[in-house]
Amino acid sequence: MMWGGEEGQTFMPVYLDQNVLSRLQPKSLGRDSLLDSLREMAKSGAVYVYSFVHVAESRASGRAEVFAAILDEIDACFLEPKSMNDAEVTLSRCRAREMLLAEHGFLDDAVRGMEVMLKLIQFALGWLGELEERVLLDELQAEINSVWASLGRELPESWRAKLEPAWHEMSDTIQGLPLHQLRAEGRAEQRSLRGLLPNNYAQLDEKPSETAASFIFARLDENERRKIQEVFPLGFWSEIEKREDGLLAGFSFMLFIHGLVRDRRTRAKGRDRREKHFLGQFRDCQHIEAATCCRAFVTFDSGAARLAKAAYAYAGATTEVIHLTSQNP
Repeated sequence: MMWGGEEGQTFMPVYLDQNVLSRLQPKSLGRDSLLDSLREMAKSGAVYVYSFVHVAESRASGRAEVFAAILDEIDACFLEPKSMNDAEVTLSRCRAREMLLAEHGFLDDAVRGMEVMLKLIQFALGWLGELEERVLLDELQAEINSVWASLGRELPESWRAKLEPAWHEMSDTIQGLPLHQLRAEGRAEQRSLRGLLPNNYAQLDEKPSETAASFIFARLDENERRKIQEVFPLGFWSEIEKREDGLLAGFSFMLFIHGLVRDRRTRAKGRDRREKHFLGQFRDCQHIEAATCCRAFVTFDSGAARLAKAAYAYAGATTEVIHLTSQNP
């Protein structure tokens, strides 16, 4: 990646996880010491970076104004959306309020629509309990209808007419989803996977992050391992021009599903809680990919740090992972 500054100035882009911004909220424990540390790093050339994942997460939190103020306070730069195989990175200052406080629009609905589709994965894994298939189908259809209605408000009628067949096709696809079969197959795969992985997850947890992905894959049957390696060959992220948007996030999420890090909140207690934390894990993986445009990825989340280290080591990303703790901000 190339990082440019004024008059040859050099700087180090540092990607802050959302939980770092959360620790900077007013009255948060340790806020002052964390802010002091970030300011010291800035004196050495660190430039703090946020992406569209932060924008979506902050807007959905109901505290967009607070997060916009935090980003302004640390003079953070917005990572302009580009293809991941673009060698140049554009960072823009003073965009936090514009991005986080914009009026609700089609993009918000589109993001929500895509995130709702995660329910299909969670359902297939059996992590939504005994949720009725018809209920899930109705919820998915309602989300697609909402996105379509928003699209209709923002696009010219001629464009809407051209896109209408695609909307009907998507609706038909959703209604035709074999959810019963998906859940049966998903649960069978989970049982099979659990039998292949260590009986005690402590054995997996003891593996260094740098070798954890290979350790997991070595325990899969040959056919499953071959299919994974066809999509995710060793070092698939090492050459910028060969990167594909979403591929590293997908790989990281697959490691999560395979048990590299585990969050019981994604499969226990109330459904709202399960879905919230499952989405949180997916967003972690989106942050992990976006951070590869920067020199360092900084997080307070031990699970995200381990997932990032494992994904980067296998995929060939050079971004350094910095895991902060309450004792060492």
